[in-house]
Amino acid sequence: MLELMESRHTEYSSRFESIETAPTALHVAETSKSSTSEAVQSFQVRNVKLDFPRFNGSNVLEWIFKAEQFFTFYNTPEEQRPTIAAVHMEVEVIPWF
Repeated sequence: MLELMESRHTEYSSRFESIETAPTALHVAETSKSSTSEAVQSFQVRNVKLDFPRFNGSNVLEWIFKAEQFFTFYNTPEEQRPTIAAVHMEVEVIPWF
């Protein structure tokens, strides 16, 4: 019985020690996150899904602005941009393209 109590004491002591050091470890992790906030922010922003704007021939400047923002956000290669834009053109604009 004494051996069991001693082993439990050792086990619980170890657990309490890890619990006591956990806040320090969290603080260190949080500090390192803040130093790499740009990478973390970039990752978090990527969770946002942007839809490519449809173009029906009206509000040309607004559509161009939104399309450029989309291409910048997703870092779309120049050679793929016309194809993506063409797929999102509607009705009267398609023959124009």
